[in-house]
Amino acid sequence: MIGKSYFLLSVLQVGLSQKWKVNTPQKVTAQEGLCVQIPCHYSYPSHLVNQSRDGIWFNNKEWGRSSVAFHSKDHNRVLSRFRHRTRLSGDLKDGDCSLIINNISREDAGPYYFRIEFDTENSYSQNPVTQLHISNFTDKPTIFPAEIIVGKHVNIICTFNTMCNRTAPVLIWDTPNDIPGSISNTVTQHGNSRTYTSVLTLMPSLKHHVHNLTCRVKYSSVSSERILVLTVPDAASNQWKVGLLGAGIALCVELIAFIIFKCVRKRMTLLEKRLFWRSLKIHFPM
Repeated sequence: MIGKSYFLLSVLQVGLSQKWKVNTPQKVTAQEGLCVQIPCHYSYPSHLVNQSRDGIWFNNKEWGRSSVAFHSKDHNRVLSRFRHRTRLSGDLKDGDCSLIINNISREDAGPYYFRIEFDTENSYSQNPVTQLHISNFTDKPTIFPAEIIVGKHVNIICTFNTMCNRTAPVLIWDTPNDIPGSISNTVTQHGNSRTYTSVLTLMPSLKHHVHNLTCRVKYSSVSSERILVLTVPDAASNQWKVGLLGAGIALCVELIAFIIFKCVRKRMTLLEKRLFWRSLKIHFPM
């Protein structure tokens, strides 16, 4: 949503403005190991609209060859630690200069600024700079619990969602050594989001009760995990509970039947009494 707003603003400025301007946020935060996008759109004098241009991102407060994080034309000028990790999300001709950095590391933190160059006399640098802050990797996978039945196969699903399409994680299962199982992995795309899914198929026994199943999401430099504690019900205990429940239901039915019988008998007794007194009045009128 932020990117679209910047884009619409830049299109309007390119069409109407005769001034140089670069729009970027003052601060952006990214999790270590993931990716980040620094939204950026620029405007420029309209007489330059048909001229070629170069976009350069610097990871420093000062302009210089030694701090180039991205260069749209001369990739050899890019610092080795940024090569193959940085790109633009849009097209410079549309006024879009948004920068994407993959596989974020702590070393990537600091000030970033953008410079647009048409020729030696027509160029402009962003001011103020954008500060990139790097936080700990806190995203965790999600485990969906399933009903555990002794002696039957069960599928336990672990998923992880990410917006970093070019930074692929790996889902890993940690299980007790004596639990036989198989794993299948899939990746699905939903718009800008990508979902990684790992399905663990196993057949637990009673000895695996309260054992841990761990699903771990792992990137090149960071990882996180989610733990599921297995609850394996005792089949014999379940049968005993079912039998006890059945006996209780049968007892309730018999009790209700007895109460109904007593009520009917009581009503019949009162009726018999009334008939008896009525017959007496007939034979011995007062």
